[in-house]
Amino acid sequence: PIGRFIYRLVKAANPSLDHTQIRRIVLQIFCLEEGMKLFIGMGPDDDVALLDAEADIRDLTRRIVESG
Repeated sequence: PIGRFIYRLVKAANPSLDHTQIRRIVLQIFCLEEGMKLFIGMGPDDDVALLDAEADIRDLTRRIVESG
């Protein structure tokens, strides 16, 4: 269900993308999120780089969607 929701968000954000491009972007977003969660779980609580992870994920996701 969450994949379909993200699919719709990507399609709304960049309507010029075709089905295959959207699916690829959704996969990239999920991989990015899982990778960041792995590093957050392994790092110390006060790691400055990890504290900025949410902003980094948002920025990278926006770039992925815009680039198609």
